[in-house]
Amino acid sequence: MIMVDNNQKINIKKLKKQIENDWISFPKINSIDNDKGIIMLFLDNNNAFFILDLPKPIPWSDLEGPCATAYYWSKATKELKNHTGHYIVSYIGSDINYFILEQSIIITKIIISITELIKIKGIYWGSGTVVNSPEYLIKIGKECLEKDLLPVSLWIEYRIEKNKDDTHNILTTGMDTFGHREIEIQNTRKNPFDILFSLYHFTDYLLKNGPVVKDGDTIGVTKEDKNRVKFGPSLWNRDDVLIIEFI
Repeated sequence: MIMVDNNQKINIKKLKKQIENDWISFPKINSIDNDKGIIMLFLDNNNAFFILDLPKPIPWSDLEGPCATAYYWSKATKELKNHTGHYIVSYIGSDINYFILEQSIIITKIIISITELIKIKGIYWGSGTVVNSPEYLIKIGKECLEKDLLPVSLWIEYRIEKNKDDTHNILTTGMDTFGHREIEIQNTRKNPFDILFSLYHFTDYLLKNGPVVKDGDTIGVTKEDKNRVKFGPSLWNRDDVLIIEFI
């Protein structure tokens, strides 16, 4: 969801041009229409997307937690608490083979192009309960998608928790949307920010290849990494998760 002030409206002709200029690999847009606040994009791959203009804020009860834990964006609460409207970008096609990953990539591209057209307050990816600034969206989104990497930090929350014994937990939210177990690093004494780089790459690998990692496997960004994976209980009240034991 794209958070804005109510005076920020999308020009559909400019949006079509912006998308075509931004993304060489974007499916051809056959037509784009605007009917009563709903922008419809019909693509030549028989899929369609809509952009719904809602002149009211996202409930603060949905945003308060993600903003409070957004260690990567210190101004999240200040910037988002008083937004007055938002846009929802969603897929409405009937192609059952159009996977959630492909949908998410196209939705992200549309959101980035909108962000380059109008002034926005921030982005909320609801399935991952994650908020991001417009600057981060454009920088990370474009860098990743232009290099065939997935912008996982836009879709998935990587919550960092500090324990009383000075160890840390890192817990994802949003992997289940893509058909995967959530990931947890539990009670690690490593610097959590050093782990995040490896975790982003591991997440990218899983989303591209499916749930191929088995209980007891080892993973790593380099051949020297031997981080053991196991399936087990979550630190939160949810189903069993994929636990990575970083050495």
